[in-house]
Amino acid sequence: MTPDQQLLHKLDLLIDHLSQPRAVIPPEKQLWSGAACAEYLGVSTAHFQQRIAPLSHFPAAIELPTATGKNNQRRWKMVEVIRWAESLKQEKKAA
Repeated sequence: MTPDQQLLHKLDLLIDHLSQPRAVIPPEKQLWSGAACAEYLGVSTAHFQQRIAPLSHFPAAIELPTATGKNNQRRWKMVEVIRWAESLKQEKKAA
């Protein structure tokens, strides 16, 4: 297969993949990983995990179990994280 043929084959695969219908998850049902929360908040994943997620007023995580019972995956409801961040907005002081 020539390089041009390989490229065309890869493009065909990509088009097929992108053409597949995807499930649309409503925002109120979407779960974010720590990395997604960190990205939204504009901080590093480590900063989020160590300094923001443990805050008592930050939304509680949902623990997704694993078969072994170890390394459960923590997720947060997207709308709760956004609502929390919006609640921190400071009011402008009158001049």
